[in-house]
Amino acid sequence: MKGFWRDGRLGNTMKYILMGTSSNFGNMFSAAGASLFLPFLPMLPIQILFMNLLYDVANMTLPTDAVDEEYIRKPRRWDVSFVRKFTLFFGPFSSLYDFLTYGIMLFIFAASAELFQSGWFVESFWTEVLVIFVIRTRRIPFFSSRPGKWLTILTLSCVLFGTMVPFTPLGRLLEFAALPSSYWILLVLMVATYLLLVETGKVFFYKICKF
Repeated sequence: MKGFWRDGRLGNTMKYILMGTSSNFGNMFSAAGASLFLPFLPMLPIQILFMNLLYDVANMTLPTDAVDEEYIRKPRRWDVSFVRKFTLFFGPFSSLYDFLTYGIMLFIFAASAELFQSGWFVESFWTEVLVIFVIRTRRIPFFSSRPGKWLTILTLSCVLFGTMVPFTPLGRLLEFAALPSSYWILLVLMVATYLLLVETGKVFFYKICKF
């Protein structure tokens, strides 16, 4: 394990763990909450598996990502307590926007099961994948800490592919429905405010939790 922190491998490992645990915690909470009032599944098992496949593909280049200099300046160690605190702090952020998506699909679009599942799939995938650009650094994303080239390319490519799926024969096989154009406007606004909320929360979190 000697040098594991020094060359950034621990830092990149932590990025994946923090993003995965917080987003999965939020999604599990959202799915459990939806089961209380929806007469259908909020997302089909095959749709969840497909989303997880895209999510893992998007993260394949995380080992090539740059790690901030201050992270490797001193020895780091595995801290389960920190991961737990991070998950409990940021997980509800994801759930908040999931429930907002539920409300939009039900009360604005009067969505059928297929349309509802498509809407949540895209929103959940966008937030789950794009948040890596915020979580990967304690600095301001892109401005004072730029993500690796291959991480950026593969992540954005997966987001684009996941966005197009509901409009393709593969989407029909997965039982997705094409989403209305007005939904995409709302989605962009939701994702932008979500990432801003996580960035704001990140500043507060690292002030009270040293790692």
